[in-house]
Amino acid sequence: MSTPVFFPLIPNSKRPAVRGWSAPDFQSHTPVRGQWYGLRADGLVIVDCDSQEAANAWLDEFPATYAVKTPRGYHFYYEWTEGSPTGPAVGVRPGVDIRAGSGSYVVCQHAPGYEHVHSPGIQPFDPAWIPAKEKVEVPESETWETIPAGQRNDTLAALGGVLRKKGMNGPTIAKTLVAMNGAYCDPPLDRDEVIAIAKSVGRYEPEPGGTEEVVWVESSPIEVQWANRMTLPPPPEWWWRPYFPKGKLVFMDGREGIGKGMFCTFLAMSAMSGVTPDGHPSEPTNVLWLPTEDDPEEDILRRLYASGYEPGKGHDIGFINERLKLPEHEDLLVDQIHESGAGLVILDPGRSYLGAEKGETLRDFSFNNEAHIRPGMESLIRVAKRTGATVVFVHHWNKNTGGDIFYRQSGSGGFNQVIRHRVTIARVERDGDNDGAFGVTKSNISDPGHVHGFTLEAVPEWETARFVLRAPMPEWTSLDEWHKAALEQRADEVEFVPVDLLHNELAFTLAKGAILPGRRELMAATGLSQRKVTDGLKVLREEGLIEGEAGKAQVWRG
Repeated sequence: MSTPVFFPLIPNSKRPAVRGWSAPDFQSHTPVRGQWYGLRADGLVIVDCDSQEAANAWLDEFPATYAVKTPRGYHFYYEWTEGSPTGPAVGVRPGVDIRAGSGSYVVCQHAPGYEHVHSPGIQPFDPAWIPAKEKVEVPESETWETIPAGQRNDTLAALGGVLRKKGMNGPTIAKTLVAMNGAYCDPPLDRDEVIAIAKSVGRYEPEPGGTEEVVWVESSPIEVQWANRMTLPPPPEWWWRPYFPKGKLVFMDGREGIGKGMFCTFLAMSAMSGVTPDGHPSEPTNVLWLPTEDDPEEDILRRLYASGYEPGKGHDIGFINERLKLPEHEDLLVDQIHESGAGLVILDPGRSYLGAEKGETLRDFSFNNEAHIRPGMESLIRVAKRTGATVVFVHHWNKNTGGDIFYRQSGSGGFNQVIRHRVTIARVERDGDNDGAFGVTKSNISDPGHVHGFTLEAVPEWETARFVLRAPMPEWTSLDEWHKAALEQRADEVEFVPVDLLHNELAFTLAKGAILPGRRELMAATGLSQRKVTDGLKVLREEGLIEGEAGKAQVWRG
C-alpha cells in the first residue's frame, strides 16, 4: 500500500482547499485532529456506506476491515488488489459508493464527525465483490427529467464519451458535465467526482477529424454565474407588508428596554394565529425563538400569556437555548427550521449568535469589525432564503442619545451595509404615557417610512405588559422625524429654573421625576464651564438628588 497522502479541505464542504491534490508529486500535509483533511485513495479501495443499514448489509456479506465512523454511515478501507476499481464508482450496491486510486479521496478520520472504530487491520479487496452492472434503460426524451442516484455516474460518463468522440477537449467536457450535474442529477454528485469523470473520458482518442491531444487544465474552484443563464427572482412575498417579508432577514433595532421583546411577542402571536397585525389572513405557522437575555419561562412566557396565548390551541412557539454560532451552525439552524415548520424565527439579541467561522478562534472576535460580523449576517440572509422564513435579528442601539436613529445601532457600520431590510422601534415616555412608533428605516424591497404607532399596556395579573398596535402615522415621513419631535415635546414639559447656588457654582431646580437637560443646556442656563457642570452633576448624584449614570439620561429626584 502506498504512503498516505493528506490534503486540507474546506470545512463542511468536503471540497479540496488546495489545487493539484491528485498530482503524483503532491506533497502530503500532516493532518490535525479536529480539522478537515482529505485522504487520497492511493493503493486503497474505500467502501463508502451512507447509512448504518448499508454498512450492516455490507458486513453481512464481506469481511470486516479497518473502519471509520462517518456522520451518517461508515468508510471501510481495503487494500487494492489486481482487478479492483481504479477510480470512483457510484451505487455499486444500495447506499454504497467506492473511492479508489489517486483520483479519489475521502474525508479522513481526524475531521469533526469522523472517528476510527475498533476494527481489524486493512484487508485485501476482492474484485468479485462488485456485481456486474445491468444495462440501464434510458427513458424517452419526452419523459426524461432528472438523473437518479445509481445512474448519475454512468449517464455523465456516457455523455462525456460522446462529447470526446466529437472532439471536445477535457476542460470543456468538465464544464459541461458540471453544469449537467447541477441541473439534472438528483442529488448532484460531488463536483470533484464529476471532474474525475471528465478526466477519465478525456483520455480516449476522438473520432477522425477531432482533437488529437488533450491538454488538461485543472478546473478552477470558482464558479461564475452568467446573467444570460439567470432568471429574475419572483417579487418579494410579505407576511406583514411593508415591515416583515417572507424569506428575508429583518434587522429590528431600538434602545435597550424600549419594548423590542414585547414587539416580538406580538409578532409571534400574530404568526401563530394566521392573521397579520393589520388584519389580513395569512398562513398560520410555528415560531422559533432563540433568546439569550430573556428567560423563556420567566420572561417570554409571561408576555405570551399576557397577550392571550393558549397552550395546545393551534400553532405553537419553540425555544432554542443552545448558543448556535453563525456561519458555523447554518445547516443545523436550517434543518431545525424545516423540521419545526417555523415561518417566523426570532434571534434576541441577534449578535449573540454571530461568531468566528469554523476553525477560527473567538478570542479576537469584535462586533465593531465588519470582517468579523459580515459572515454571520450573510449566513442569516441565506438561512432566510433557504427556508422561506421571516428571520428577525433583534439589535440594541448604542448610547449616543443625540444621534440620528439611522446611526444609533451599536457595533460595526457593517451591519448597515449587510442588512437589506431594517425596522426600527422607538418610544418616548411623557406625562405617564408611553408613546411609541416603529417604521422601515432601510429597505431594498420597499420604500422606507411607514411610521406606525404603538403603546405598551400593563397587564398586572401577569406582572408584565403587552404590545398594543395603534394607528399608522402618515403625517411622518420617517421614524427619525417622529422621534425628534417627540423628544422636543417631552423637553417642553420639563421646567428648570436657576435658583440658589450648589457649592456656589451650579444652581437649578427641576420638577420631581423630570429628565435633566443635557450638559450644554445646563452650561447655557448657568453660565458655568463644562468641567464645573460635570463636577456639579457628580455631587448631585452622590447626594442622591439625581438618578442615573454619567453620560446617560438622568432624572431629578430632589
